Amino acid sequence: MNGKWESTPLPSGVYRKPDLSVRAGHPRVLVNEEELSRLRARLRHPENAVAYRTFRAAASAELGGGRLAPIDEASGKYYNYDEARLMRIEARAFASLVDADASAAREAVDAYLGYLRTLDIRPIPKRYTPGYMNDQYNAFGFVLFVGGELYDWCYGVMTDAERAEITFRARTELGPRLEVGYPPMGQGAVTGHGSEFQLLRDWLCFAIAAYDEYPDLFDFVAGRLRDEFVPVRNYYYRSGAHHQGNSYGHCRHVPDLIAQLLVRVGCGRELFDGRYLADVGRSFLYNLRPDGTLLRLGDDQNERFPEYSLYLTYAGEMFYTGSVCRDPYCRYEAKRLWRDFSDESIFKKSLTPVMFLILNDPSIGTLDHSTLPTAVWHGSPQGTVIARRRWDDAAAPMVYMKIGELFAANHEHKDAGQFQIFYRGILAEDSGFYDAYGTPVDRDYSKSTLAHNCILIRDPDENTYGCRNVGGQKSKASEVNTLDDWLYADYTLRARVLGRELSCDASGECRLAYLAGDLTGAYTSEKASCVRRYMLAHFTDDATRPLVFFVLDRITSPRPELKKTFLLHFESEPTLGENTAVLRQNGGALVCETLLPRDAERELVRGSFVIDGEPLTFTRFADRPLSVEKGWGRLEISPRRGRETDLLLHVACACDDGSEGKVPRASLFEGETVVGASLLGYAAFFPREALALTEPFAVEGKGNGTLRYTVAGLSPGVWRVLRRDGSELCRSLVSVGVGTLHFTAPEGAYTLTR
Repeated sequence: MNGKWESTPLPSGVYRKPDLSVRAGHPRVLVNEEELSRLRARLRHPENAVAYRTFRAAASAELGGGRLAPIDEASGKYYNYDEARLMRIEARAFASLVDADASAAREAVDAYLGYLRTLDIRPIPKRYTPGYMNDQYNAFGFVLFVGGELYDWCYGVMTDAERAEITFRARTELGPRLEVGYPPMGQGAVTGHGSEFQLLRDWLCFAIAAYDEYPDLFDFVAGRLRDEFVPVRNYYYRSGAHHQGNSYGHCRHVPDLIAQLLVRVGCGRELFDGRYLADVGRSFLYNLRPDGTLLRLGDDQNERFPEYSLYLTYAGEMFYTGSVCRDPYCRYEAKRLWRDFSDESIFKKSLTPVMFLILNDPSIGTLDHSTLPTAVWHGSPQGTVIARRRWDDAAAPMVYMKIGELFAANHEHKDAGQFQIFYRGILAEDSGFYDAYGTPVDRDYSKSTLAHNCILIRDPDENTYGCRNVGGQKSKASEVNTLDDWLYADYTLRARVLGRELSCDASGECRLAYLAGDLTGAYTSEKASCVRRYMLAHFTDDATRPLVFFVLDRITSPRPELKKTFLLHFESEPTLGENTAVLRQNGGALVCETLLPRDAERELVRGSFVIDGEPLTFTRFADRPLSVEKGWGRLEISPRRGRETDLLLHVACACDDGSEGKVPRASLFEGETVVGASLLGYAAFFPREALALTEPFAVEGKGNGTLRYTVAGLSPGVWRVLRRDGSELCRSLVSVGVGTLHFTAPEGAYTLTR
């Protein structure tokens, strides 16, 4: 019937038939009949004024039949893709919908067909070749997405032949140029470009639009989403956080949100488990540091600007989460960063003025994030704690602690067990920077364990699979494709959480944050048989010394000759004293004392991105002003070699610059069962050997007057605290998954028994 535009259906049976039904009639892409009247009513809301004006200007602009000029190689540009013209076509199609204007629909269809027939993007001979378009799949995908919108919104004016031609070109010209290929079976569902827009927005949008004529598209695309994408997201959403960091987490979660909306509107169902969807978006809000930037997690592209940028991916994440999940906290953040939605420069590609108007519902309202909890736990597979004293203080202390149970590679770093400390500025920092994927700066330093406050075990014989041997966590890794790959591949399981606790007072201020984990799986068995880290932060009542941080590492290697190293990264040059390091930065200071091992060797490594004395250089950004916290360098603390097992105990205090002299030396306690330390009225104790303490043992806190004792690593049950004379001081129930006991008592010795 459609002649040369007849297309071969996608094969059936590759994926299970989705348990979703596309609603009858049009519109059904992003807008349906029930939503259309509400959408029309809010178009002229003051919040939408700039978007509405921008949309109307685009909708009335000359389309020129949509036809693109041929490539002029003399200009040095090897593509004629025109994003602005495509956005004008989208705007004209949307205008036909909200105005019920058939003539506008006809113009939009003619222009889109002209655009399709003349689009020319030359294949890239080599990545970053001047004049060629990198990441071409984004351009072809956006053409496909707008085609789905137009197919649905302008359905009534299109002929069968036009629908057939658009679909044929989608199958034969656009689809094969996407990285997922055609049939769209390529790439993975966990990381990589396959987790961006190609399936979750572009093909899903088109498949919903064309379902009546071409149900094979929806059955295939939605079937793959159901089989591969839904299980993995419903798994890691429960952690309430994304595994790809503070740039790629954004651009991988936004497509999920769009897919959720497409299925909600087009099928009347939720694609993903909506109970946790907003939590993932809100996790980026928790990553906001008191200085207005984000914790540096994963490959962070926000550092590529002279001032750290929250304007693009982070603000976009906040807007999409706030809209799709109706989350007022994220919506508040989007409005704050986008100046009450008054800046039309935000309207591009994934967030056109049309998408903004569809999504932005002022009735959701806003809530200031300062009313959120000050501490948050993100569970498996993340295993992270973020805690701050207050939200409304730009100088407030803040800690980040990560166990990192499962490793997904791609833009995630090999940083199981890392921590960061902030007070008035970043004190213990993440020093990496995302230069370009696979470059030495990216592969050998930034993604490696060396760039983080982690543990190294240097085995000169280790197979690092093409990466520089820095003594870090397992180098064998590839992009994870499915949930089964993630759960069961031999390189993905890196750690497990042993215990965690967050405690806030009646006013909501965080007082204590604790996280412990077994990191053994992050290292090869040839060099490590046991790696555990215990991290405990106390937020104090002392305005000039507001944070005390304890960290104990137990490291056992079957090869005692291997070098073990505790890493601490600084933005400024520290001052070394006897077993101490003092960093001063932005009016704050960090005093870090090494209590164990007693024979520790310390080495300051000056300079950023230095491996074995060799500084690495940026490939793409050498001449650009950057906001990257590349750091002054790092402190490496290592036990003397020759012991199979070493304990490394450090105590740090964040204080005001100038108050470091008021930070006393910590007191060490070494018992047969536990080791610990006391500082500034806090005493902390951790297991020496056992995974979970079960038998009676003694602790002793030192200091002047009353101390706050924390004992970690306890097995579940009721524990009693006994004084020297055997009388009971208190008893407490230790819960599964927590493992801590707290009591307040005068300095001295106590026995704990279960």
